Amino acid sequence: MKVWEDDFPLSERFIAVLRYRRAHKEFFERPYWGRNTISGKYGLVRRKGYHGRLGDLTAKHTGKRCFIVANGPSLAQLDLAKLRSEVVIASNGAYKIFNELGFSPTYYTMEDARQIEDRRKALPEVRGSTRIFPLRSSYCIKPREDTIFCNLEKESYPSHRRYRELYPLFSEDFASTVYLGSTVTYFNLQLAFHLGCDSVYLIGLDHDYGEVVEKLPPGKVKITPEVYEMIKDSHFAPGYHKIGGYIGVPYVKYQEQAFKKAKSVFAMRGRKVYNASAHSKLDVFERVDYASLF
Repeated sequence: MKVWEDDFPLSERFIAVLRYRRAHKEFFERPYWGRNTISGKYGLVRRKGYHGRLGDLTAKHTGKRCFIVANGPSLAQLDLAKLRSEVVIASNGAYKIFNELGFSPTYYTMEDARQIEDRRKALPEVRGSTRIFPLRSSYCIKPREDTIFCNLEKESYPSHRRYRELYPLFSEDFASTVYLGSTVTYFNLQLAFHLGCDSVYLIGLDHDYGEVVEKLPPGKVKITPEVYEMIKDSHFAPGYHKIGGYIGVPYVKYQEQAFKKAKSVFAMRGRKVYNASAHSKLDVFERVDYASLF
């Protein structure tokens, strides 16, 4: 099975293999020789794995609202300082803006394997959040107490034959399985559902890709100077991407299908997702004004 991309540095591959093997070994609970914290005696004791740690998050924020932070340009128009005491899920390059604000989101996630490779050297600076990454990208990430790996189903996408008739799937058990939806926001919606949040507010979700989706094919595209000119204003801050990295040109149709699925699952459980973005072309969710929420 292919783990890293072909241009992943040879100098990092040995430690990457060790990280990958360790994370997979520690996904489920396992026995080890140590001291029982209750009896004080030495013997076989159990160590909770990533699956169990995700299980502990089940319904953790029941009755509370949650804000999912997307990274569109409109994010810069919102007073994010108001989120300081809220349950917040942020992703990808959002750590840049939270560093400036001086506080961390409750949860920080990444879903895209290529983006994780591109940002792997910056990820150690993401602190103060519970960080959740796919198990398959564990080779990029040094394990820490604040880090949990999840079982993201790699092929849960209509371009793969086994999921073509099933897409989109929405996980109601994030601890066991998570599905793709052509955007990390779908990953985060499944996490918010797992956390038990009753009302979920999307911000910075502009859903406006301009000429990128008109001129570039869906999928991973290397950022050349020409591509950079097309995408330089597509996120909340300049320098969000860099030349030489990669972007994921979205399948917009698949994104919208996934959002409709999320909306229906939340509704079936008596919960709701709102679009509180300052500007957005996404009409799947009911619109609300961000300022009115405080």
